[in-house]
Amino acid sequence: MIFFVFRIVMFFLTRFRRLITGPARFLLVNSVMLTTLFCLFSIVSLAGYASVYRVLVPTVQLERSVHFKYAMRPCKQNDLCEHPIANVVLPSDGTYPVLTAGTEYKIELALELPESEPNMRMGMFMASIEMKAADGDTLRKAHRSTVLVYRSKILRILDTLLALPSLLLGQGREKQWVRLIMFDRYVEPSSKFTHGAAVEVHKPDIEIYSAKLRILADFGGIRYLMYYWPLTSAAIGIGFNFSCLWVLAALIWLRARILTTMRASIATKNAAHSQKVKNQRVSIEDSARQTRLKSSAGNRSESGGDDKDELTQSAGNDSSRRSIRSPRGPTSKVVYVRSRVAALIDLGFSWSPLPLPRFLVNVLLAVVSPEYSSNKHD
Repeated sequence: MIFFVFRIVMFFLTRFRRLITGPARFLLVNSVMLTTLFCLFSIVSLAGYASVYRVLVPTVQLERSVHFKYAMRPCKQNDLCEHPIANVVLPSDGTYPVLTAGTEYKIELALELPESEPNMRMGMFMASIEMKAADGDTLRKAHRSTVLVYRSKILRILDTLLALPSLLLGQGREKQWVRLIMFDRYVEPSSKFTHGAAVEVHKPDIEIYSAKLRILADFGGIRYLMYYWPLTSAAIGIGFNFSCLWVLAALIWLRARILTTMRASIATKNAAHSQKVKNQRVSIEDSARQTRLKSSAGNRSESGGDDKDELTQSAGNDSSRRSIRSPRGPTSKVVYVRSRVAALIDLGFSWSPLPLPRFLVNVLLAVVSPEYSSNKHD
């Protein structure tokens, strides 16, 4: 979309370029280019930070309801007792993992228990959990014991009197929430993802209103900052991406400017050298022509000597032309490479922010390429 708008603006600028003066056209084109780059870099920076956030920060909290059923298990009272058990499936569709590999999680089992007489008499009880993979393998298991909070009769009577209106209206319950930390640091394995959990309460006569399995991510390092300080992290991350894009664009522009300047400088030096060689060649040919005319007009009788002098002068002119011509073969390649290296050195010293003595630069250029140094001084 941004490029489409930029193309439309440039189309109108091209069609109506005669109506806009040079400075105004320069200002308008640069403004359009900077605005386009600003919008593009902003979108790219925001999308990059959003992608990193999605990869680094996993699912923060996962909560699943636990629905118990009774199964026969060994117990102390009898050989077999009916214990509440439940199988909890973590993925909603059962196909993709909901936990991020390598991330630490805290797994909690929350039981809503009524303050009934059987629950108050049962004392301590134990709950166990087994984290299962999709193929049924047990990844980890844990056992935890707990008990209902003790409250005296007076405290229970006072609490019941205070909560009497809500109890009469059916909005409240005489209950306690018992929370068991089954895993302090559960790390999701990378080979197999956690598909579900098998929960069991080792108390046959326990009474349960409801139960929930909560999985909380335990962040650290940059994940902690990105989750608990979202605005600050987003500002820093987007600003860093934005700055990197502008620095990259500036380096690309600077490289293009340096290459353009180098090519223009080398082309100017080559043109000046070619013109100098051409002028020398023309002057030698003119002097040779005048010499031939003078010798032919003054010594017509001495044709043999004149022919010999003319041949000598022609040979001298040919040797002069050959000496002026640019060498060919490996020597010409060496001279070409040395002149290019000298041009790069000269351009680098001219762009250097540090003041350097000019005579050092001239000495270095004379060592690298005497031809380039002599042409520059000429």
